[in-house]
Amino acid sequence: MDNFSPELADEARLRELYERAKTKNEVWDFDEEDEEAFKQALLQELEEDKACINVDDFDKVLDKELGTFINQRYDYVKDLKDAYKSSLKTTAEQKIFATIPDHVFWDIKTPKKPGALVRTNKYNPFRGREYANFFEMRD
Repeated sequence: MDNFSPELADEARLRELYERAKTKNEVWDFDEEDEEAFKQALLQELEEDKACINVDDFDKVLDKELGTFINQRYDYVKDLKDAYKSSLKTTAEQKIFATIPDHVFWDIKTPKKPGALVRTNKYNPFRGREYANFFEMRD
């Protein structure tokens, strides 16, 4: 309730406004298909019922919400850069691979574990083993 005006915090006044709006059985004279006529009728209703909305309070809220943009000049290029900042950091390959589900790669991925221990000739791997058996190696 901190953001609302004191008028909106008064529950008794709001109940009275609701009851007054509920008892008002007035038919608006406009075409259902014409959206512009509906907007005009709605604005006319709000202007006639001054107790319902306070224009000064509404202007204060608009000034507070949109006041940060008063001194800024809009730059289309800067706006585009800000919008695509995160996507420009990634490469095209990363974007493509991000769209492909992981299960596509299951058949070509290999587990990351150490290879099997195979004893070879440390001086020349193209020759046979250095030793014929375990006991020869121990000697």
